[in-house]
Amino acid sequence: MVDDLEGISVFLAVAEARNFRLAGERLGVTRSAVSQALQRLEDRVGVALVQRTTRSVSLTEAGEVFFDAVRPSVRQVKDAMQTVREMQARPSGLLRITVSSIAENFLSGTLLAGFMEVCPDIKLDITITDDEFDIVEAGFDAGVRLGEVIEKDMIAISVSEEQRQCAAASPAYLERRG
Repeated sequence: MVDDLEGISVFLAVAEARNFRLAGERLGVTRSAVSQALQRLEDRVGVALVQRTTRSVSLTEAGEVFFDAVRPSVRQVKDAMQTVREMQARPSGLLRITVSSIAENFLSGTLLAGFMEVCPDIKLDITITDDEFDIVEAGFDAGVRLGEVIEKDMIAISVSEEQRQCAAASPAYLERRG
């Protein structure tokens, strides 16, 4: 299928410029490369798309039909590519995060607030649960867990300073309860 699409942008450049040299300059390739790419396209479609003379280039009837048909589609593809590039430049969309209850303090920290300030077009869906499950299989983009419960195939990054836990009791409590 890629072969079917190869040469279409070259054909469009030639059709718009009506000149192989100008089309090559626009595409950043040689006049010869333009001619060869156009010839391969014509061979694949089985019909001449342009009439070439030493002084001019014009579209054949088939070339006019092809030009009118593919030009809007190529423009749509280019527009779609630009839209996707812009999405990468400014993150947006839904970000699903699961957080264990012991890591819930993470939600009130400056990390989350700073993230929301830098990425205002991201909508967060946060689930707090202590259930152990495959976060990817459950449709989450990320999870905040304690280090010892992270699956071996997951990628982990620290989102806070190291945490320590300890049990504490008064001497009177320990005397009563052991």
